Amino acid sequence: MSPITINTLLFFVPISVSLISQECISETNRSCHEKITKLNEFSNEIRKSEFPLSAQLDEYNRLVRAMLNCTSNQNCMKDHSIIDIFDSFNNWNIASEAYKFDWECMEKVLKSVAFEKYECSLEHDFFMMDSSNVHAAGKACFLTISEQECPFKYYHFLKTNYEGIIKTYTVSSNNNLCDSAFDKFQGFVCHAMESAIYSKLSTISADVSNSQIEETKNKCQKFQKCSEKSCSLSNAIKERNKLECDTMESFFIKFKLLPKMDCLKELNTLRVLEEYRYCLGLPDHGENCLKEVIVKNDVCQKEIMRKFLDAP
Repeated sequence: MSPITINTLLFFVPISVSLISQECISETNRSCHEKITKLNEFSNEIRKSEFPLSAQLDEYNRLVRAMLNCTSNQNCMKDHSIIDIFDSFNNWNIASEAYKFDWECMEKVLKSVAFEKYECSLEHDFFMMDSSNVHAAGKACFLTISEQECPFKYYHFLKTNYEGIIKTYTVSSNNNLCDSAFDKFQGFVCHAMESAIYSKLSTISADVSNSQIEETKNKCQKFQKCSEKSCSLSNAIKERNKLECDTMESFFIKFKLLPKMDCLKELNTLRVLEEYRYCLGLPDHGENCLKEVIVKNDVCQKEIMRKFLDAP
């Protein structure tokens, strides 16, 4: 059996159905009872907490290693993988499990950053892939945001345990299993970016300026990069996200070619984009989807007809 390393074990999530016989499991349970019990008792303790801190995860990893060093050396376990052995004796994914703190506090803070709701967040790139140093430098800002966005108990928990929580979220386990709090955190970041893009488009008229177009395109490019690097997203979702940004790109290119029309001020950019996307999905659609979307709108129909009647 290959040596047991930190990277092999940290944040492990069971990904296979165990092929170990019940007789072997019972025998191993008797031989390694103390180590298995300590691991499961500690896991249950963490399950009751608000969120696992880095020190707790270090201890969890130590107990996992002790358990596997014992169980993997049992004669009946010699031909089984670490994954199968772990799956048989521990079914709790400490790091990537969803905790209330995740969605009642951290997701809200990240969305506020993506929405640029607080001016101080513009001074720190909290969405960098390896952002532990950024979060350390931006601690005061991050806590200011969390104080406004999180329930008090979660704000107090974050304030009291800031370094441990941020380390858990922002330091990659580098184990290629996509099961760590870091991987979960990256998923939160991508979702926050996407939400911010479409929220912004829903608030501006279709008479968009060049600066608004460039800002939206840049944000979509960053979102796409986040999506591509996030192992928590399936390939199908990544392809969908790429298509979304490609569609947005073509939408704005064609939009710039439209003649100046007052009616665009009365249309919502997101609604026009959604109708443009729908048109592109129709079989045998032409090259004029955007024009078709604009022309069929009642307000623009009146302006187009008026211009036509006024023409010499």
